[in-house]
Amino acid sequence: MQHTLHQAKGALDSLGALIGEDIWRAVMLIADGKGRVVVTGLGKSGHIGRKIAATFSSLGIPALFLHPSEALHGDLGMLSQHDIVLALSSSGENRELVKVISFAKDKGNPVICITQQKDSSLAAQADIALIFQIEHEGSPFEVAPMASATSTLVLGHLLATGVSTLRGFTEKDFAALHPGGVLGLKLHTVEEYMRPKEECPLVQENTSFHNVLKEMTEKRNIGATGVISETGQLVGAISDGDIRRHFLRDPENVHCAAKDMMSRTPKMIAKDQTLYDAMALMEKHKITTLFVFDRTTEHVCGVIHMHDILQLHVV
Repeated sequence: MQHTLHQAKGALDSLGALIGEDIWRAVMLIADGKGRVVVTGLGKSGHIGRKIAATFSSLGIPALFLHPSEALHGDLGMLSQHDIVLALSSSGENRELVKVISFAKDKGNPVICITQQKDSSLAAQADIALIFQIEHEGSPFEVAPMASATSTLVLGHLLATGVSTLRGFTEKDFAALHPGGVLGLKLHTVEEYMRPKEECPLVQENTSFHNVLKEMTEKRNIGATGVISETGQLVGAISDGDIRRHFLRDPENVHCAAKDMMSRTPKMIAKDQTLYDAMALMEKHKITTLFVFDRTTEHVCGVIHMHDILQLHVV
């Protein structure tokens, strides 16, 4: 295992010499392109190619994977006029791949290749050839592509990073493309999904019980209302459970005010915190509602309910 790790590290260290004119030409070609990046490769290079295509797509660069064998049986129709082909082959002599590249060249599609062999058929046809070298694969009997596969993957990632940087791809753009899962929760802020203040149930400390119920019902019932001071700061919260517990203690007291029922430790979250932070806080305290505040004014500016997050399919 140490041998495999050593060879992979050596392969990556040697890639530093490749960050020169050719790779920047490739980055510029893709960045200035009007079409997609069509990644193609066979065998292990094909598996790596699928990951590279996925990385391009996740960074806002339209990309797809084209299997060379399937391409020769009809899928060449996937190749459009402005697409750029990124061909992967360690030997540079795979017959199916070379045929696909010949078709692309005849059609006028620019070709970038990643290979170990600068004198290969693939490199000869490519507009830009990115040539890397490894001493050993690091695999048993040196037959399985390991260090070469790692090098190919990293070169693909370098291209994707360079293109996304040149195109001005931002964190906001990334978030828009990753709305789901934990990643989506960490990339989106509470402010994006909260209900604004005008939809937030809020009462003052001396508000009557009747008007507390009215506010909770009219403002898209979320099972709670915030209690604010005269200056607009949150000083408490009243949940359905708080109301039940109040009347279990004093069944006859229907003339109470908000301050008599409220919890004085309301759970809040800043509007610039992430949905991940909001979900963690809800789970920690076993609640479904958080009042949102503005750090600048310290005033309530909205409310977020767990359903607001779930219904938007970010988890």
